[in-house]
Amino acid sequence: MRRCGLIAALLGACGGDSGTGGSDGSTSAGTSSSSTSGSTTDPADSSATGGTGSSEGSEAVSDASSSTDPLPGPLCGDGTMDLGEECDDDNLVDHDGCTNACALPVCGDGILQDGEACDDGNADVTDACITCVFAFCGDGWLGPGEECDPAIDDGCTDACDIVVCGDGVAEGDEECDGDDLLGNDCLAFEFDDGILACADDCTIDVSACCSAPIC
Repeated sequence: MRRCGLIAALLGACGGDSGTGGSDGSTSAGTSSSSTSGSTTDPADSSATGGTGSSEGSEAVSDASSSTDPLPGPLCGDGTMDLGEECDDDNLVDHDGCTNACALPVCGDGILQDGEACDDGNADVTDACITCVFAFCGDGWLGPGEECDPAIDDGCTDACDIVVCGDGVAEGDEECDGDDLLGNDCLAFEFDDGILACADDCTIDVSACCSAPIC
């Protein structure tokens, strides 16, 4: 009877240790799993952090690159004559022999240079500025307000008007006009005396002139 009680006591003691051990083991395992789970980094958080770092790095590279980029293309006025430039005098002054477009000055470029009376930027010979001089009667071109030009028209007055016979003014190719005999008399036509006249077609009429002994 005493032996059976001892065995029962021993078995109870062994069972208690196993249960405690199992409980402790289970608790330890749970704690370990929880600790491991808590320390695991969220992939999404890691990706976000990495993305921010990448963006900042790209901006830094971009800023560094832009600060060292050369100025775009050849520049007129930089003092270096590049392809397509006729001149480059290292300034942006139009009137010093090299224009702001790095071109040599020419009549008709619209820029008034030394020696030019005018420059209207065109080659029109019928306006007020012709080959960089102001138009004038007798310049050989038909300018504003001119009916003709004596440099190219025979029947043109010095005022660039068409000659009209009978207006009393001898001009153009007229020998006379009315009483305007251009200061001539019969003596100018190798007569001794008489009266010089002007015909209706504005030519000299010597019919009233005479020479000795008839006069």
